[in-house]
Amino acid sequence: MYPIIVGVVLAFVVILLAVFFSKKSSAPTALQPQNYQPFVLEQRKQLTHNTAIFRFALHSPQHCLGLQVGKHILLRFKNETGQLISRPYTPISNDEQLGSFDLLIKLYPTGAMSQHLDKLQVGQTMEARGPQGNLSYLGGGRFSIRRKNEATNIVEDNEFHVDHVNMIAGGSGITPMYQIIRAVLENPQDRTRLSLIFGNITESDILLRNELDAFAKQHPNQLSVHYTLDKPSDDWTGGRGFVTANMITEHTAAAGKNTLMLLCGPKPLVVLCEQLSKSLDHQPDRVFLY
Repeated sequence: MYPIIVGVVLAFVVILLAVFFSKKSSAPTALQPQNYQPFVLEQRKQLTHNTAIFRFALHSPQHCLGLQVGKHILLRFKNETGQLISRPYTPISNDEQLGSFDLLIKLYPTGAMSQHLDKLQVGQTMEARGPQGNLSYLGGGRFSIRRKNEATNIVEDNEFHVDHVNMIAGGSGITPMYQIIRAVLENPQDRTRLSLIFGNITESDILLRNELDAFAKQHPNQLSVHYTLDKPSDDWTGGRGFVTANMITEHTAAAGKNTLMLLCGPKPLVVLCEQLSKSLDHQPDRVFLY
C-alpha cells in the first residue's frame, strides 16, 4: 500500500513541476537583441537624492523581459541635436516578474543618460534592446564567457564550472552582481559560494544594502558581503578606503580554476582591481570585467 501512495505522491509532484516550468517557459519575451523597442515608464520610486528605481511596462501583463542571468540591456534616446545616446544597464528584476522590469539607476549630474532619465515622466517611453553582454550564468556554478582567442583571433564561447564566485563592485556596478547573487540564492539546488566586496563613497551611497544583508543573513555559508567606504563616519565598523590586495585576500576566495573574479564599477576601480587580481594569481580566463 505504501509504495502505491508514494508513487502517487511522486507522480503528483512531477505533474506540478511540469506545469510550473511549462508556464514559466511559455511566457512571451519582450526583448529583441538587434532592434530597439519603446517601453513605457510605469513608475518611479526615489530611493535617495540621486538614486531611483524606474519600472517600465512590457508589451502585456503576460510578458517577461527575456534576459538571461549575466546579460544586460541597452537604453537609447535621441538628444536635442539628434545624436543617439545609449548606455548599458542591468535590471534588478528577473524573468519571474511578468508585465514589467525594474532598473536601479544612479543619476549623475553630468551624465547625458542620467539627466534624460531624471526628466522622464510616467507615461513617456524609453527605447531598449537586448540581451547584450559576453557573460551568461547558466546555473549551478556554470558560466559561459565570450572572449577573443588571442592565438586564433577568433571570438569563442568558453563554458566552465566554478565553486566560488568573487565579486568586487563599486557604486551602481552592484546591479550585475546582484543579478547573479539573486539567481544563485533563490535556487535551492545551486550551492555556488559568493564573496562580495562592495565599495562606496559614504554609507548612504550603498545600493541594495537591505537586500544584500538579507541574503547574507539567510545564506551565511554561501554569501559573504564586505562593505568599504572612501569617506566613512567615525562609528563605521566596515572597511575603510580603497580596495587593496590584503582586503581581497581576506574577504574573497583564493585564485584557482574553481574560482571566478567579477569586476564592475567606475573605471578606476575596475582597473585597480584587475591589477590586484593579477598580482594575486587570478588568471585572465578567470577574471571578467563588465
